[in-house]
Amino acid sequence: FQVLNKQDGTESEQPRLMKDLRAGNLVCTGSSAPSDMYRRITKIWPTRIHAGKLVPVVDLGHGCYVTSNHPVWSSGSSKWVQAGVVGSVSMQSEPVVYGLELEGHVDTVLVGSTVCAAIGVYCGPDFAAGGWNVSTRRTTYCDKQPCKKCALAV
Repeated sequence: FQVLNKQDGTESEQPRLMKDLRAGNLVCTGSSAPSDMYRRITKIWPTRIHAGKLVPVVDLGHGCYVTSNHPVWSSGSSKWVQAGVVGSVSMQSEPVVYGLELEGHVDTVLVGSTVCAAIGVYCGPDFAAGGWNVSTRRTTYCDKQPCKKCALAV
């Protein structure tokens, strides 16, 4: 993950591993719109994995793995696809997997050169198994209330 660091009036992006992310960090979203390039993490959702259970994962580089069925943006096909479609799948023992919820309505995170879905993204009907096809459910409201999107999603 790339995190925006603001210090002494200067800004710089610094790489961080998932284990080092905290609510409040500004992460790169992968958006090309200047106003949407960074979003603050509002909540990190851990999901514990049963001891000894192997999880199918895809290495996105930079020490970041996503589950093979996690939605990632395919610029080649201009749609959300499962990570296992764009990368090699391996089985690993992972004690915890995480989901990120971001402020506002830009619900993507840039990992290396891959745009990954964060909590809140509607990825289309092909993602029924993960619930990414139902709605854009969230637990936090954006800063611009009242908001029609929040009224549907929260």
